[in-house]
Amino acid sequence: MPASSTYHYRFEGMLGAYQRIGYHCTKDPSFRRVLSAVDAPAAELVAHLLAAFRRLGVEVEHAPGSDCFVVAGEFTWAVVTARCQRTKYDTLVWPVQTPPAVDLTITARLNEANDGIQDYFFFPRLDRPPRHVRLRPRNHRLLEADRFGTLEPLLTLAARVSISNAG
Repeated sequence: MPASSTYHYRFEGMLGAYQRIGYHCTKDPSFRRVLSAVDAPAAELVAHLLAAFRRLGVEVEHAPGSDCFVVAGEFTWAVVTARCQRTKYDTLVWPVQTPPAVDLTITARLNEANDGIQDYFFFPRLDRPPRHVRLRPRNHRLLEADRFGTLEPLLTLAARVSISNAG
């Protein structure tokens, strides 16, 4: 069976392939618009981080075959967006799937309308929550310790300091 990228390239995805052979999906495809709207902030965040690292003079490379980036050959990071969902009990949750093989997972939690970033969680590999976690408006203190309103702590961490200025 061909790779999913083949279907995406030739038919603009599996849905396009099915439509060409006469199959019409009976499910509502509106979720695809929501997913593409959620992907936009993630792409903007990655572009913003890459530009910020460049301004700091920090080298960042894209790890081939993945969504990971390597900072100065020292640590890897990936961006994950957490879309806001309302439960049947009318509470807000943000499901997160953390990638397994990065040193730092940058989770951008979207606002209630899912049209902008509300805050960030920086999950280091050693303290990362389980692969699937549901964030809430207020979380356990161990999760809240990784919550930030801006990206500044990450950029400060990655900035280069000369040895003469370190003391």
